[in-house]
Amino acid sequence: MEVVVEWRELYEGDEGWYTECALYAYSTVGRSEILYIGKADGTTVRRRWSRSGKEGFWDAVERERGIYHHAVLLGEIALIPGRRLTRELLWHS
Repeated sequence: MEVVVEWRELYEGDEGWYTECALYAYSTVGRSEILYIGKADGTTVRRRWSRSGKEGFWDAVERERGIYHHAVLLGEIALIPGRRLTRELLWHS
């Protein structure tokens, strides 16, 4: 199954932060390197982004890599007309 994912950067005030069924990624500023790719399923992208949810990850990125600023990307899955995004489709992306 081929799945097309369209990535876009999230900014403050973007409705994408409240998406509950999507892919998301953290990248370096300027998007030169992907730091993490995850799935928001049953929670929002903003909740997954919270430091308390990934404290060990953020500590390692800062301590080991010296990265203190990053971008958050939303991966929107392009669906065939008439098809809806399901948990199963998200997990196969």
